Amino acid sequence: MIQLLEKRGEKLHTRHILISIKPTKEDEIASAEKIKRIHQELVDGADFEQLVAQFSDDASTRSENGHLGTFEVEQLKNMAKEFIFALRDVKVGNISDPVRTQYGYHILRLNARDEARDYDLDKDYDRLEQMSLSYKKQKELQKWLDQIKKQVYVFYQQDALE
Repeated sequence: MIQLLEKRGEKLHTRHILISIKPTKEDEIASAEKIKRIHQELVDGADFEQLVAQFSDDASTRSENGHLGTFEVEQLKNMAKEFIFALRDVKVGNISDPVRTQYGYHILRLNARDEARDYDLDKDYDRLEQMSLSYKKQKELQKWLDQIKKQVYVFYQQDALE
């Protein structure tokens, strides 16, 4: 039997357009104006993926149509807490206002929002079964390792490890 002690937090599936900033005041102003123009194009109905390909300075996500991944809100607090505030009131399928981070200016698109919830036996049976099996395997492995440790003497010479 497994008791659920905590539930996973809300997950956000996001894409973005990044306009990076060079360390000059003029470039920061130019980047801010550029992101505002891009935002207005999106508000006017432009295709998000097309604007990612055309303008985004993030080469690692440009080929993925700006896809950043799926993040729990707690993860974003450590990575880019500005995203949390920007996406707080955004509805799925919509875009955020421009957001400034240490990397530059972003426009975020919220593709999906998985609300935090408790597990449900009917809906999550397969996942709960896998978690249970994994837990049992880990427990048996630990028992086996404990037995082996009693049979084998291992000496770690600390200075040799450094």
